[in-house]
Amino acid sequence: AERERAHLGAKCGHAADAMEPLNSVCKVAFAKHRAGVAAIVRAASSAGLRPLTEVCATVSPLDQARPADILLPSFSRGRDLIIDFTVATALSNVEKAAQDPTSAMAAVIASKRTKYAGRIPLDSDFFVFAVDSTGGIHHSAHPFIRRLAIPLSHNLGIPIPSAISRIVQSISFSVVAEAGRGMSRMR
Repeated sequence: AERERAHLGAKCGHAADAMEPLNSVCKVAFAKHRAGVAAIVRAASSAGLRPLTEVCATVSPLDQARPADILLPSFSRGRDLIIDFTVATALSNVEKAAQDPTSAMAAVIASKRTKYAGRIPLDSDFFVFAVDSTGGIHHSAHPFIRRLAIPLSHNLGIPIPSAISRIVQSISFSVVAEAGRGMSRMR
């Protein structure tokens, strides 16, 4: 119990990591989330796609769940892509405190997939885009990033590897920069 209290945020009970003071966990985590979503939306818009944010993309319009931080209409083979962007930390809960960031991201991805199982329309694909609090991107995002880089490279007139680097750097930098801004606002 003592160990649990040392890692839990004072206001909301969420776990803190080394980059986040206890009383700001939820605000900083939300800011990181918002920054990551914005980076993906910018990349998708630059690629000529028409991303939508925070839409109800579940089977039932009465469902209060919001799995679609980003919705990319007709992204692949005419199917919509529903993206749930999440920032995971190695300390996302006390039981996972000993995990490395990749394991923590994998656990959060599995949890989100379970949470939304059966709630996503059959004509849509669902993807959890997970990053850690230091801007590391989970390997499951690589196919999506490569797919997004193709129209981005065409629209910007740059090679696909450069477009991939641009997307990765934008997302990672946005999450890390927001963590720094959150820390400076707390002083």
